[in-house]
Amino acid sequence: MFQGGFEDGSFGGFLNTVDFSDCTNTPLSTLIVHGLADGVVPFVPYGQDAIAFWLNSGSCQSQSQASPLNADCREFIGCDGVDVVLCDPPGVGHEVWDPFGPGVLDAFLRRFF
Repeated sequence: MFQGGFEDGSFGGFLNTVDFSDCTNTPLSTLIVHGLADGVVPFVPYGQDAIAFWLNSGSCQSQSQASPLNADCREFIGCDGVDVVLCDPPGVGHEVWDPFGPGVLDAFLRRFF
């Protein structure tokens, strides 16, 4: 799910108005991709806040294990019937995670179809 923003990196106030309490309470499988070098939407605190929301929503534990999707991905354990995966590639900023991103997304979605 792409929450907001545009390909050119602009957000138009998105960071100032995000309120996770308005999001669904239904647990959903989630793939979070957040480059650690993102200077537009820094991992700390925004990536951490998103992770906390999805872990809580899926009743997941904070422990994770390596993911078969990619070496820069990990999967949280103990989730209530959902998959919560975090990919936080170092050196990747606020751009498409090339060349790995499309393949990771494809493999994640294939779990459900």
